[in-house]
Amino acid sequence: MLQENKGPMHTQELQTLLVTSPAIQEKLYSEEKCLVPRDFVQTIANDCQIQSKPLVIEEIDQLLGGQLLG
Repeated sequence: MLQENKGPMHTQELQTLLVTSPAIQEKLYSEEKCLVPRDFVQTIANDCQIQSKPLVIEEIDQLLGGQLLG
């Protein structure tokens, strides 16, 4: 993708453009998906109240690629 007279679009700029796009947001919504930063999910996983709920921790572990339950 090229910007007008600015050369190739940087990865971060492209990600920002895609994430803020109403069309992309609508598509994610229709697929019942959302985007959240990995560190946000990790912070939730470290919460004591969340850790006391095995089903929630299992789901978070899947999101993090097996990092919690190993």
